[in-house]
Amino acid sequence: MTRPPYDLVLRGGTVLDPANALHARRDIAVADGKVASVEPVIPGEMAMQTLDVAGLLVTPGLVDMHAHVYVGVCPLVVPIDEVAPASGVTTVVSTGDAGAHTFAGFRRLIISQVRTRVYAFVHISTIGLAGWEVGEMVNLDYADPDKAARVVRENRDICLGIKVRQGAQMVGDHGLEPLRRAVSAAEMSDSPVMVHIGAAPTPLADILEMLRRGDIVTHCFTGTGRGILDGEGRVTDDVRAARERGILFDVGHGMGSFDFTVGEAALEQGFPPDFISSDLHSGCVNGPTFD
Repeated sequence: MTRPPYDLVLRGGTVLDPANALHARRDIAVADGKVASVEPVIPGEMAMQTLDVAGLLVTPGLVDMHAHVYVGVCPLVVPIDEVAPASGVTTVVSTGDAGAHTFAGFRRLIISQVRTRVYAFVHISTIGLAGWEVGEMVNLDYADPDKAARVVRENRDICLGIKVRQGAQMVGDHGLEPLRRAVSAAEMSDSPVMVHIGAAPTPLADILEMLRRGDIVTHCFTGTGRGILDGEGRVTDDVRAARERGILFDVGHGMGSFDFTVGEAALEQGFPPDFISSDLHSGCVNGPTFD
C-alpha cells in the first residue's frame, strides 16, 4: 500500500495569512512538520490523518512582540513553552529580561533550551529585570550604553534592540536620562529602542521627541497617566506627529498597562496600534491578560 504524501490535512478552516494576502476557506496539508500545500480542497485520502477545522481560524504561528520569559532570574516571568503553544504563539520577544551582565545566561538557559522561538531586546540596565521589584534605573550606574550595545552587536541573530522602562518607579529621580542612554546604545548598535511608558515622571511628548524612526512605544494604551490622550480624551498632536515620523506603537497589555477606554478612544479616532502584544508575565498570565 502506497503511503499518502501528507501526514495531516486540516480541512475547511478559515485561513488568515497576511503575508500572502489570504483570508479564505482553505485546506492545509502538512508533511514532515511543515506546511506542504494550501488549496481550496485537498482530498482526505491524501493524508494519514485529517482534522475537520470548519468554523475555526487557521493562522501561521503568531508572534508576541512583548513577553517576559527569563525563568530563574526574575519572578516577573512565565515558562514560555507551557503557555505559548495553547495560544498559537510560536515566537516571542523577551523585552528587557536580560541586561549585558545576564544575557549570556539568557541565551544558554532559555533560548537554547525552549522550543518556542525567542528573540530579545536587551535592557539598558546591565542586570535587566533581575532586581525586580526594585526599579532597575533607580541606580544609574547600571545603565551602561557601551555594554548594552556590545551585546546587541555580538548577538545579532537574536537581539533586536534596546529596552528601557520610563515609569517613575523604574527611573526614580533620573527623569529622561535612562532613555538618553538607551538611545545612545541603540545608535551604537544600529538598532531600535523599545520604551515602556505609563506613570512616567516626564510628559510623553518629551519621550517621543527623543525617539527615532523604528523605535517602539510600548503600553501605548496605558491609563496610568501621561499617555497618548489629552485631558479631553483626544489623541495628542505629538503622538500623531510621532507616528508620522515612523515611531511604532505597541499594546503591551500586561497587568495594569492597558485601559479599554484609552484603546477605544484611540481606535475611534483612527489610531490603531502597530503591534498587539501581551506583555505576558507571572502577574498577568492568569488574568487580566486572557486569550
